Amino acid sequence: MFARYHDFMFSYIYFRNTVSRLLKKYRNPSFEDIKGYVVCFCYQRTKSFSSFLQLVQKNDYVSAHCILRMLADNVSLFRLIYLEKNADWRMLRHYLYVLDGAEKLKELWISGFGDEDEEEKAHSEEMATLCQERIDKLESLINASPLKEADNEAFNMIVKNKNWKFKDFCSARRNQYSWKEMHQMIEDKDANDFDFFNFYSQFAHGLSMSNAYYNVDSKSYSMAVDDAIFLMGRFDEYIKEYFADDKEYIMKGLEEPDVKERLRTHADLESNVMKYLKE
Repeated sequence: MFARYHDFMFSYIYFRNTVSRLLKKYRNPSFEDIKGYVVCFCYQRTKSFSSFLQLVQKNDYVSAHCILRMLADNVSLFRLIYLEKNADWRMLRHYLYVLDGAEKLKELWISGFGDEDEEEKAHSEEMATLCQERIDKLESLINASPLKEADNEAFNMIVKNKNWKFKDFCSARRNQYSWKEMHQMIEDKDANDFDFFNFYSQFAHGLSMSNAYYNVDSKSYSMAVDDAIFLMGRFDEYIKEYFADDKEYIMKGLEEPDVKERLRTHADLESNVMKYLKE
């Protein structure tokens, strides 16, 4: 068992309760149902945090750190897209984010046409067609945005570049947050030591740092576990902010006997969350 195992498990169970409660209420993962899509997004990340735990337990130092970089990206983009205060900007970011992925997926399916047998080629063509249908629908929704009339030049520039990371609604060519800037938005400003971009990127890109750790033990994961706990807490905070109307419903899940018992198993008696576990 690694250091802060119980802290990690407590945070994970608490975070998973938030997502599980919402999953019962919002079950449509379609991009057209933005709340259902967001819940599906969050559910996938519960599995990612679980995978991080398994990698630490298997002493896979490099892969565990790669997952943390991916999780930092996901928490950062969640904040940028779904906590956007301007409702029109939020919907535009959301549709462009999905469109960006749909177009890349279509390209991947098309790229294999020449090297496949007939059955595989037919399947690839079918999947590319489904991607195109998705793209057509997304483009229709994007073009219906009131932002198109507000500033057509800015709208066209942003949409042309699938720029869901735009800083301002304008036609400037350099108008996009970098991943580093997005990570900085979620950092713990008090600690001032939460630098995913410079450290975890070394592992995600396979740079030499990923080959420099030999005979790692449980203590080697201390910072990674701390950061995973931080990310779960930040993500949980953002989810509750987005689903503010459902917060009371979410918190009632902590009163369910099985959830309460699992939390008790790992709880720090000084935790503020203990108030939800009282008889």
